[in-house]
Amino acid sequence: MDKIDSETVVRKADELKNKAADIMEQQMNKWLPGNPSKDLLRGLNQAIVGFQSSISNKKIQSVYFEWAKHMLKILVPLYALAIAIIVFLAPLVALFPGIALQLLALVPFWATYFSKKIPKLGNQLFFIELEAKNPKLYQELKRMGTDKSQEKKLSWTQETSDDLRSSWHFSKYSLALSAVSIIPVLGPILAFAGQTLLVSDKMGYKLLSVYTQDCCGMRYKEEKKWMRERKFPVLGFSLPYTLLMSVPFAGPFLGGIAQAAAADLFDKVLMKEGNLSQSRME
Repeated sequence: MDKIDSETVVRKADELKNKAADIMEQQMNKWLPGNPSKDLLRGLNQAIVGFQSSISNKKIQSVYFEWAKHMLKILVPLYALAIAIIVFLAPLVALFPGIALQLLALVPFWATYFSKKIPKLGNQLFFIELEAKNPKLYQELKRMGTDKSQEKKLSWTQETSDDLRSSWHFSKYSLALSAVSIIPVLGPILAFAGQTLLVSDKMGYKLLSVYTQDCCGMRYKEEKKWMRERKFPVLGFSLPYTLLMSVPFAGPFLGGIAQAAAADLFDKVLMKEGNLSQSRME
């Protein structure tokens, strides 16, 4: 009798454990759909393919130089501010050099953020590359963008609200990483790595905003859901660009190539047959 009861208890425990594992897997699949390793590699592959394709596109070359002029106007004050902060906090930076590394990692993000506020040269780079790769998809997105531009635009309050919500999520994790940077030896390395991943994630939002915001008119909550469902391929794509763009002064100028190459990611990885206006992507 005792043996039967023991076997029953063990069996029930296994059933509960398996059920808990199934529930956890279902929840994880909702947040992390697909195969993360495979999706990261797909994104990385398109970063390489898109780079090669973009730099060989003569139409992109002409628009890129105009984009670079605008980017220079953004980078000068950003680096001046970063240097001023480092000088002002020199004693603290001497003790915790991770702070300086974090600032360098942040420059590409804020440069890309502010570049979206100036003439839509970044969008032009995206569309030129997309037209070369998939003319049909290019025409559909242009039509969606035209239709969206004719609708009532978001109010200043709505735009500010979305920007603040996005900036707050980014800033709170950056502050947490600043605390990590004070840990001796490993702290600065961990903080820089964490900041790079964080910037890569948000960089994906900015590079694909030509679709999510300009073509679909998504608000922050919708955009966050759409991006989260495609987290790993976008991260695989944006991470190498973020690392290269972290190189002081010269690096951020790769942002224009990243914007053009994002069209390759969108076409080959994120897009599938269906109604684009309803965001039926994989």
